[in-house]
Amino acid sequence: MTWDQYEERFRREATLLGLSKVDQSLSEAKNLFERGLPVLFSANHVRLALGSAPDKFTALLEKPHEFYFQFDVPKRAGGFRTIHQPVDTLAAIQRWILQNILEKLPIHSKAMAFRRDHSIRMNAGLHANKAWVLSVDLVDFFGSVRPSRIQAVFANAGYRAEVARALAGLCCLARSLPQGAPTSPALSNLVFTALDETIEHLASAKGFEYSRYADDLCFSGIAVPTAILGPLRRLLHDSGFRLSESKTRLMPSYRQQKVTGLVVNAGPRVPRSVRRRLRQELYYIQQFGLAVHEQRIGALRTNRSDHLRGMAEFIRSVSPGDPVVKLADQVLGRFRSVRLP
Repeated sequence: MTWDQYEERFRREATLLGLSKVDQSLSEAKNLFERGLPVLFSANHVRLALGSAPDKFTALLEKPHEFYFQFDVPKRAGGFRTIHQPVDTLAAIQRWILQNILEKLPIHSKAMAFRRDHSIRMNAGLHANKAWVLSVDLVDFFGSVRPSRIQAVFANAGYRAEVARALAGLCCLARSLPQGAPTSPALSNLVFTALDETIEHLASAKGFEYSRYADDLCFSGIAVPTAILGPLRRLLHDSGFRLSESKTRLMPSYRQQKVTGLVVNAGPRVPRSVRRRLRQELYYIQQFGLAVHEQRIGALRTNRSDHLRGMAEFIRSVSPGDPVVKLADQVLGRFRSVRLP
């Protein structure tokens, strides 16, 4: 449907219904229509677009905790991360919001996570061959994003306050972004867009490169980048975020520099320890067979071959021609991928 066709139909139906402020509504609609966004004028309009029954829609907004499964997953650094996975009905709604709205909104160029055609390799590459690298993490990134900031994302996209509240309500849990919801990664980037802009200007003024991969902020340059920490702390604090002081790392070029898990001293590459571990396990599989190797390391329930394939694919994504990747293809190609219950 073209805009002219939409406008003609809108005016015709508005006349039949006796609606007022038609021109104002059309102006709002055109702004959304031309950006490829669904035209929504009210919370009920959102409900109809989603195909949700009135009672179910009300429950989703008023009792969101009833529509999530909660479980914990171990962190690599120790401890656990709580995941809130939406039930199928809510997950489908959130995917609709993601595909029809969030993925069509602009994200800052320095936000490198949760987007197509971007990767940890691209992020790390921005900080390769630098004299100094500073890496800082945010505390409880998703949990620090409040509903008002999520509403602002939808309002800035051109939606009325009532629509923005409804859309934000469908994406929030316990007044924050739930880890596990399809919409949370994209919303975290969109919420942080203005901050990314300000931080990039701050870094650029001091001669530093800047990038952000989810809650991992990285700065690099010729000079020591610690001068940016004071202004950065204040800026983040004013926006409701906080640095993790224990995860702040300053890395000179004469020591190993790691950005999003990759060594960047001489260009992005997988750490030697990871490559060595994969090569060692492949050697044992060649010598003794997969079953004996799994029993030896106590990995019978983890399907070690799939785990090793994942390691190999990770290395391939960074260094396609790495010899250990070719070795993995040869050794693991003999074993069928099995998903254990």
